[in-house]
Amino acid sequence: MQITQDDLAALHHLRAHWAGGPDAARSSETLAHYPGRAEGRVAAWAYGRTVKALSRHARRRLHIGEGLVPSADERAVLRIARLLGQRDWTGAESAAAWVVRRDGVAPLLDALAPAACAAYGNALPRRKRAATA
Repeated sequence: MQITQDDLAALHHLRAHWAGGPDAARSSETLAHYPGRAEGRVAAWAYGRTVKALSRHARRRLHIGEGLVPSADERAVLRIARLLGQRDWTGAESAAAWVVRRDGVAPLLDALAPAACAAYGNALPRRKRAATA
């Protein structure tokens, strides 16, 4: 997977929210100014939710924020984000199944979608939800 500038920006914010504390606060402040105040605030919130979903549902310990070169785990999350940004929910679900347990796929995709769409310059896609009885 070739890493783009959009991927690097998304990775920066993912790493910041994974680290938490002042890094997450700086990331949220930056996002509030770009791509726009409302969309940026939603993206910051989405990165926070993404970290929670990854922490809760990961198949194993993830390696995020450990080095200059994106780790395999970071590349997997970027691939999911890129697929969501392209509105490829089926591909994103398949990619997410390698990172999180089955019960964590939907929470991860729902959490990551707003941040992915902001990072890759697309409007948030509508997702079909399963009917619940």
